[in-house]
Amino acid sequence: FNAINKGMAKISTPYKELITSWNPFFIVRNFARDFGESLIQSKDTIGFIKSIPKAVQEMGTRGKYYEAMMNSGTGHSSFFDLEKEITSDKGWFRRNIADRVERANQVVEMLPRLTEYVNTIDKYGGIEKATKDAKNYAALNASDITVNFGRSGNVGRQLNRGLVPFFNPGMQGFDKAIRNITGANGYKGYLSLAAKATAFGIVPSVINELILSDNPYYQQLNARDKQNYFIFSFPPFKKDSDTFIKIPKSRIGSVFGLIPQALVSKDKQEWATMLKVAGNNIAPVNPFTSNIFAPIIGAARNKTWYGSPIESEALKQLPAGERTDANTSALATKIGAATGLSPKKIDYMINSYGGVAAQIGLPSLTPGRQ
Repeated sequence: FNAINKGMAKISTPYKELITSWNPFFIVRNFARDFGESLIQSKDTIGFIKSIPKAVQEMGTRGKYYEAMMNSGTGHSSFFDLEKEITSDKGWFRRNIADRVERANQVVEMLPRLTEYVNTIDKYGGIEKATKDAKNYAALNASDITVNFGRSGNVGRQLNRGLVPFFNPGMQGFDKAIRNITGANGYKGYLSLAAKATAFGIVPSVINELILSDNPYYQQLNARDKQNYFIFSFPPFKKDSDTFIKIPKSRIGSVFGLIPQALVSKDKQEWATMLKVAGNNIAPVNPFTSNIFAPIIGAARNKTWYGSPIESEALKQLPAGERTDANTSALATKIGAATGLSPKKIDYMINSYGGVAAQIGLPSLTPGRQ
């Protein structure tokens, strides 16, 4: 297993980097989700909000709070390896683009943690007066403000390394959700969580649904997007706008808001759909269905990772190499014509493994999306 997993790591490492650390879109998406999560998970939400300016200053100057938090090991509680040496011999692309995007991702992911660290330490009189126990407690709160990726088990760490990318983050997110929903932090903690999830998850989701409920183009959006994102029409308040901006909801906030949002929606969703969305948000990664080979298996089965068909029934009537539509890239069309493979499935594979390269590259090669 170790030999196979080590070989898979050579594939999964760039795969994960293209999705997260080298992806400038991930900076925005991850910050929006983590910030919403932090408002719900913070031990003191009002204090967290007040601590944001100070945390930004500490991050920029690498002040005493920042140094204390990094020394506590909290810097390892993220998607990214903050100790990874950034050298000058990696080539122009890594040095000037990829590494800079990765550093920006690190800063954005660390900001909510540093904010909670400042929020906790200041309740003990500031960094100068805080005892070792106070600093340890602040480090715990900072690590756990969203998902503590620094935690792992022996099996999970190995799976995450190669065969099952993102297994450990998924497992830790599930563990945290279970602790929250079951009230592991005590009865008062559960009530606090429910109140904040209502304020920052349920109420905005219901308002969002009511505002856009009469927009026919909004009704055409899939249920997964409606339940996982706050959606705003562009330009704002135009009832028949067909352009939307999506801002990710927090994981726990989206789960709390599923049922209330569905109740006011004109697009009635089945319970199975809502449970599937909730499961995707908080359930651990299934190593049998979400491993490094999953896109290949999905293409063979004609199923995307979220369950919809890659090829429509109409396209399946055509020879495999001719299965294209307006959203098929010119690159996949040429490969399909040369190999006899389905261009729709080729695009799915490129999208699945290509990360930010596919996000930027494929639309420019797709006539229907330029």
